[in-house]
Amino acid sequence: MSRRKFLLSLAGLGALAVTGVSLWPIYRAFGDSSREDFISPHWRSGSFHNLPNAYVYPDLASEPAYTGGWLKFFLSRDDNRYPTEPVKSVKTDLASLRDGEFVWLGHSSLLLKLAGKYFCFDPVFARRASPVPFTIPAWPGSTPRAPEDFPVIDYLCLSHDHWDHLDYEAATKLKYKTVVCGLGVGSHLRYWGVGNDIVELDWFKSTGSPIKIVFTPSMHFSGRGLKRNRTLWGGFVIDAGDSGKIYFTGDGGYGAHFAEIGKNYGPFDIIFPDSGQYNRCWPTVHMFPEQAVRAAVDSRAALACPVHRGKFTLSWHSWDEPEKRFAREATLRKVSFVVPVIGEKVAIR
Repeated sequence: MSRRKFLLSLAGLGALAVTGVSLWPIYRAFGDSSREDFISPHWRSGSFHNLPNAYVYPDLASEPAYTGGWLKFFLSRDDNRYPTEPVKSVKTDLASLRDGEFVWLGHSSLLLKLAGKYFCFDPVFARRASPVPFTIPAWPGSTPRAPEDFPVIDYLCLSHDHWDHLDYEAATKLKYKTVVCGLGVGSHLRYWGVGNDIVELDWFKSTGSPIKIVFTPSMHFSGRGLKRNRTLWGGFVIDAGDSGKIYFTGDGGYGAHFAEIGKNYGPFDIIFPDSGQYNRCWPTVHMFPEQAVRAAVDSRAALACPVHRGKFTLSWHSWDEPEKRFAREATLRKVSFVVPVIGEKVAIR
């Protein structure tokens, strides 16, 4: 081999090595859901399925119908989908929460304290709602806290494995004791080498006492790559006795399961319903704000706080439309609600 060919080969190997090193964190963040089988009535033909006859689509004639789906979304340049200034936030001392208080941390991320225990739901610190560069940036100001700002979390509750809910940085940098999640989601954590105590639950299954955590169904889907529905999605009921009872719906469309959950586990001190990133193109996987209010009524919640908003642009509605529509509908239906800014400390009673 000539000196020139040798040097070109060496340069090529170096370029491949550099590329591999730079792409490895992105590849690793995708996680792993390679488990082949589950014993569950919701697992059929190699994937999980929503509850039968779950789809409910009440009249939303005022909602504009779009065609073109995701292509139109990515090509749209409506500036009103993004805030023009950094979103408002408050830097609360997260270790100072009292029993029955929570802090909303943008999108669906929550830190809650009940019965002396810290519960954290779907924490996300990523600068984007995807490990792929140049896609879906977080809004300026929407991530004011870092993992080191958090106290030790007693229960890390992960609703499903989508990138905007199961965050690689949060999973690998936060300090937590127990992970509670749907079937299969724990495989990502084990692949990342974290999570010593992982409790994977099927729908309507629960942890023990004195604090009861129930994994509840939602109408959604899962997946971090090309394969969908290899892990189970859902929400959480947390029953901490006299300290409080809450319902975190997780992502999902409106359905009859809200009334069933309210009947079996309610009433609740507060519900945190999916209330953003909606559109007629995907009505089965996210609720419109009016439906989120209806879910609060169905589940018998005394107070409602809309989530899945305030951090990422994942649809083409205006950036602040979800909370405005939610507040308008809740006021009309006389449902007590709170729409905090990111980081604001709120009592559930």
